[in-house]
Amino acid sequence: MEPAKVTEYEEALIAVALQHSEGVHAVIDMHIGDFYVPHCRMVAKTIKELFEKNEPVDLVSVSTAMPVSEAVSTKDWRVRLTDLVLASGHNRSSVSYYVKAIQDAAHRRAFTKLLRDSGESLADSAEPTADAISSHLQKLARLIARDEHKQLERSGDLLVDYLERLRQREQNPAEALGADTGNPELNEHTTGFKEGQFIVIGGRPGMGKTSLMLGMAATQAINMGMAINFYSLEMSRDSIMQKLIALETGVHTMKLRTGQGLNSYDWELIERASERIKAANLFIADERSGIRTIGGMKAAEEKQKMRGIKRDGDYLDYIQLVRGEKETENRAQEVSQVSRDCEEHAAQEAIFVVAGSQLSRDLEKRQDKRPVLSDLRESGSLEQDADIVMFVYREEVYNPETDKRGEAEIIIAKQREGGLATVTTIFDPNLQRFIPKASDKDKVIDFTPPKPKQKQIRAIYFPLGAEQLKWDIENSDANELFKAYEKAIEDAENDDERDYAQRNLNTILELMASMPAAPVVPPEETVTPPPTEDNSPCWYTEM
Repeated sequence: MEPAKVTEYEEALIAVALQHSEGVHAVIDMHIGDFYVPHCRMVAKTIKELFEKNEPVDLVSVSTAMPVSEAVSTKDWRVRLTDLVLASGHNRSSVSYYVKAIQDAAHRRAFTKLLRDSGESLADSAEPTADAISSHLQKLARLIARDEHKQLERSGDLLVDYLERLRQREQNPAEALGADTGNPELNEHTTGFKEGQFIVIGGRPGMGKTSLMLGMAATQAINMGMAINFYSLEMSRDSIMQKLIALETGVHTMKLRTGQGLNSYDWELIERASERIKAANLFIADERSGIRTIGGMKAAEEKQKMRGIKRDGDYLDYIQLVRGEKETENRAQEVSQVSRDCEEHAAQEAIFVVAGSQLSRDLEKRQDKRPVLSDLRESGSLEQDADIVMFVYREEVYNPETDKRGEAEIIIAKQREGGLATVTTIFDPNLQRFIPKASDKDKVIDFTPPKPKQKQIRAIYFPLGAEQLKWDIENSDANELFKAYEKAIEDAENDDERDYAQRNLNTILELMASMPAAPVVPPEETVTPPPTEDNSPCWYTEM
């Protein structure tokens, strides 16, 4: 916009403000820097100062309060402002038009200056290019969001909108639910993760918070069809995929880590899971991605938008590894800055942001080592900024002899829109998976291969469905499979193991009875048995 045109709009708005309250309120809501013309900027500043002092704003009060110098006296200001009012000929109905024109011109000036300054600073910058660019992108985002004011609204108007949404929820309960956490009981307490929420999941090392977060991300991306970004600042892409495949298939992580012991059924499960993962909008940035700041995340996500991908949620593992955009005096201030950036990012992008967090070592000095909000490491602002704070706690980490082995507690320690609760789940260390405790059919039996020092022979097994057992019978020696489960029943160390082995054995008997008999081979004919592959879910090992 030409300077002459800008001057015309600014003088028109000032003239209205000197006569009507609508103009005063418009000036109050604007930034002084939006005014390009020096004398208009000075008048706007004076209007703001008078308003804040609760003094009248009119031609006399403003001209009297204007700064006096050798060049301009109070009398001169009064003459100038009177001429401005008389010459304008504008009315208060045009205020919003003037404001928009002035702010558009201010945005153009600021944007042009930002581009110029960015080009100069990038040319001279010693920091990595990606970080420098992300920093300037954040400045641009703040420039765009600067005038998004939150106005006071009548409670009656808000009530009408709320009741309309309430009726929609009554007719369609699913509308009130957010993203599935993968745990029905946790969903019941939180109603899922919703856009605009900042969720913190804390835990000491080894508790499984990364596995919990990855399981949630997989549920949302693979099962719900959401677009999810998972940022890991400490794991390689191979480690992430190993965890993901184990979660989706139930194949032992030791097999995936070493590549040994995989049978045909395992590979079939892996191939099926691979198809689901390929079709999902699950995007992963590992430790080598170079993304170390929230600005770097934003820059990467801008590229996603250009490809037409609308994100639903971000996972950040974990927040203490993220660098702040500005220099700070200590690490606590830096984490606080990152925490606020996460909260703002969730609100601005209308997504949920889930961040893992380490906890203070001090909790291990307590007798009860269950985490509390004050244990959040290096920042008190995490508990203030977060909408939901959860902790992962496993008693067996501290007390291997506990009767709660295999159990994990997900403690909801803060929730702005709901109550506090503790959800007990089953944690399978072999799959790095949290399983809802209410689902008894998924009860985990440890099938870690035995240690070589043991001398007795024992079957290692886990509960199987009829479909897999049928596949095993058709692709291996059914009699040997039957003997394996008989041996498993004899060697069972507790009732749970014995029950699962007996259940599998009963299923095998039913399947064998329903299958057609094998053709009889004439006695004189010698049949060379084909090479066999061990497809059984059980194996024997000299312990």
